[in-house]
Amino acid sequence: MTARVDQGFPASIRERNRSDRIVRRACAAAAVVALAPLVLVAVHALWLGAPHLTLDFFLNAPSSDPASAGIRPLLLGTVWMVALVGLVAVPLSVGSAVYLDAYFPQRRLARILGSNIGYLASVPSVVYGLVGLAVFARGAAMGHTLLAGAATLTLLVLPLLTRATREVVRAVPRAQVEAAYALGATPFQAIRFAVLPGSAGQIAAASLRALSRAAGETAPLVVLGAFTFIALNVTSPLDPLTALPVQVFEWTESTDARFRGLAGAAALVLLAGTLLLNAGATLVHGSSIGRR
Repeated sequence: MTARVDQGFPASIRERNRSDRIVRRACAAAAVVALAPLVLVAVHALWLGAPHLTLDFFLNAPSSDPASAGIRPLLLGTVWMVALVGLVAVPLSVGSAVYLDAYFPQRRLARILGSNIGYLASVPSVVYGLVGLAVFARGAAMGHTLLAGAATLTLLVLPLLTRATREVVRAVPRAQVEAAYALGATPFQAIRFAVLPGSAGQIAAASLRALSRAAGETAPLVVLGAFTFIALNVTSPLDPLTALPVQVFEWTESTDARFRGLAGAAALVLLAGTLLLNAGATLVHGSSIGRR
């Protein structure tokens, strides 16, 4: 017992309990500090926007009259862009992760590429907006369309999703892959039947989190010249670029307090959408772990 005390162990149960209480309170304080900004934002948006959350707010188009302004085209534009980003970014990220970890011939170069993917994930979003403006809007002659916005947001989330997918693929027990090879499976068959089934749930969760990031981005769309006052419904990727975060930004710049209230209501809708995507990601992730 004396040797243990000399090595730094607590001298009594009372001291152990005191240390446990200190650590528990410190962790609780850290959690409060981390969650406080989200709570403050949600409460402020609720205070500003709750009176404006009516059916007309969801059915009407933006207007110069705050009493009749709504978010219908903006909400449709956001849904269109998130869907387009998901259709492109998820297959590309999964393919990139699998290729770098299973097919790339030079391991050292694969590590270098992986490091650069991590660097791209930390590039400010406004930089992607400049790239999208130069490459997609002007270079590819897409103009200020939803397609250009979706392509830009795909560039934004692709490094994040590729890095997350690589981590998920690496978490699959190596014994499963080696067992597939021992049975004569090709690399594609090992990936198809051993790697992807074991990581599909976590890849889906990472994809939902990446899409929630894309749904809330504003800076790239502002750089691309997204429209705000659009009265027509968005029905195709070639329609004018519009999204809910851009309208929130536009309304907060108004000197009319009623428009700031509309901005709070739109922010609540955006928060609800991102929270639903993240909640779905958490449920998918938890169910995938439970099946293991």
